Amino acid sequence: MAKNDIPAVKALSFNNEYVINVDKDHYIIYPYIDGHLLDESKLTLEHARSIGELYSLIHSANIHHAETDEAQYDYLDDAHWVKLIERSKHSDLMALLPVILDWNQTYFQAIPILKQESVITHRDMHIQNVLWDSHSKPHIIDWESAGLMNPMLEIIGYGMEWHYFISESKYPLFEEIAHHIPSTYF
Repeated sequence: MAKNDIPAVKALSFNNEYVINVDKDHYIIYPYIDGHLLDESKLTLEHARSIGELYSLIHSANIHHAETDEAQYDYLDDAHWVKLIERSKHSDLMALLPVILDWNQTYFQAIPILKQESVITHRDMHIQNVLWDSHSKPHIIDWESAGLMNPMLEIIGYGMEWHYFISESKYPLFEEIAHHIPSTYF
């Protein structure tokens, strides 16, 4: 990651092991980064720009790993959704059941299309997984979920999540992240 200018914080290894077992507890140890997690209320367009640039770097890094074959997308069949919603006994959810099942089928049909383009990426870049140093430079932590994913799905999903934290205007974060999407995606 470092050779691609991606500020990834890599876990330390001990005897070639990254997960340290002490009795029944398991630990992953990282080097100290002089930084802080950003409070959601402090998120700015400049932070959004930095995250958009990071997605661009990660998605264009062309990173390969011999043990990865294809992206995995979780899918719950319709019967599972019906059971969950019936258990909730929530009338609004029951009323939405046909819509939820329709979305579920649309998602299921999209999975083969999503798998056509996959990149190795973080897959969990929530606001809590980015440390900001005193120069407002982000450092990405918690890479345990890294793996193959469709880059557009990641950008849309996390773009919407990060956008939620900016309340001053309607779509600033999503637009900022989308600005860094290579034109080949359109």
